[in-house]
Amino acid sequence: MFSMKKSEKIITALVVMLLGILLLMMKDNFIGIIMTLAGLCFIVLGIVDILGQNVATASLKIVCGIFVAISGWLLVQAVLYIVAAVVLAIGALFLYHLLKDMGWDYDWLSVIGEYAVPILCILIGVLLFFHEKAGGGILIVCGILTILMGAFILFNAFWEDNC
Repeated sequence: MFSMKKSEKIITALVVMLLGILLLMMKDNFIGIIMTLAGLCFIVLGIVDILGQNVATASLKIVCGIFVAISGWLLVQAVLYIVAAVVLAIGALFLYHLLKDMGWDYDWLSVIGEYAVPILCILIGVLLFFHEKAGGGILIVCGILTILMGAFILFNAFWEDNC
């Protein structure tokens, strides 16, 4: 699937499933909360840089962290379109990579496991583009699909060991 170790796939799967659960539970506030957390991460990294006496990058990280945290709540709609574009692009790139390196020596369960993640990424990206017209229901569907995508990543982590 991806060139990651089994432990990295498991962690990725759990994080993806957690994001799906958060998307289900917090629908409208999800992007704002994620942006706030990302902003706080930048600020913490900036503080770590200050402690390492790297003031130039520290100040940039702190300013970016403040901007990201504030803009996440102010520009939720724009952020959702950006997230949709990024998720769609990631899914398309993964799918292209799989199709380019396609081999025919797989069993059908491996093929489903391999192709499910990029296809779900593309589907989530497309759905997020229509979040305004469809209302909050589209975010619930995206949350369910995100949890499903995490489950496929987890499945792949354990399935590849058995093949």
